[in-house]
Amino acid sequence: FKKIVNAGLFGNHKMHQHQWEMLTQVMEGNHCVITSGTGSGKTESFLLPLFAYLSKEINTWKETTNTINNTNWWSVNGYGPVKIINEEGTLNNIVKQRPNINRPAAIRAMVIYPMNALVEDQLSRLRKALDSDDARNVLNEYDANLIYFGRYNGTSPVSGKLLKDDGGRNTFTVTRLKKELKAIQKNNDEVLNYLQENQDNKTDEEKKDLLANFQRLDGAEMRSRFDMQETPPDILITNFHLPKTSLMLLVDAFLVGKHSKRSVTDLYTIAIQEQFSFYSFGDSMLIL
Repeated sequence: FKKIVNAGLFGNHKMHQHQWEMLTQVMEGNHCVITSGTGSGKTESFLLPLFAYLSKEINTWKETTNTINNTNWWSVNGYGPVKIINEEGTLNNIVKQRPNINRPAAIRAMVIYPMNALVEDQLSRLRKALDSDDARNVLNEYDANLIYFGRYNGTSPVSGKLLKDDGGRNTFTVTRLKKELKAIQKNNDEVLNYLQENQDNKTDEEKKDLLANFQRLDGAEMRSRFDMQETPPDILITNFHLPKTSLMLLVDAFLVGKHSKRSVTDLYTIAIQEQFSFYSFGDSMLIL
């Protein structure tokens, strides 16, 4: 737990009292709400108990290697719709980010915000905490069992279906997906080149903060909606402006351990059968 926290979530300073109380209270099984001023460490307050929980579970993942598919298929010739999409309308293993799952792939926590701007800010915090070089070095001790996280909102690559209504591969969706992944890769390459050319202009911590603003396609952050639908991340960051999608993913979190394979359609059907309610007022939304 200390190694994971020190890799990017927490600096070399003591916890504030409210952070310590949040950690101890949640670990005792209590439901908690924290209110505190801007810049007082509220994010650390709710992430510390989550990381403590995941640190317990990660010990059970040891010796269950989970490799990431880093073929960079979006930039390689020869990857067309037939090679990318299977007949069931999901990604083929040859392009799937997590093709060989040896531990339960399921949502273990949902971080929910009313606005996308807050989602983006939280995403950079998780990148620094779970997908920085320091974090990867720590998690490599657990057979490279990364703690996966993903943003699921309107900006997640990409909307649409992989199959058309007539059952054929959706070339338009595939083209958009490859284009967006190429753009993400280009942004990451450019910031790495910038840091390489300006090594003495920033401290190590400033470099880490800068890198956290850009997604890395070879690590713990989920690449696309289709990857998340097939292999849900451990931590999902979303809002409730996509009610059907968020509702289905929430149901998926409730079903962890009960079903070995679930389809998104099945999850939505269960939500309807269980009579889940969806309430919305402005930017405040809630599922009950």
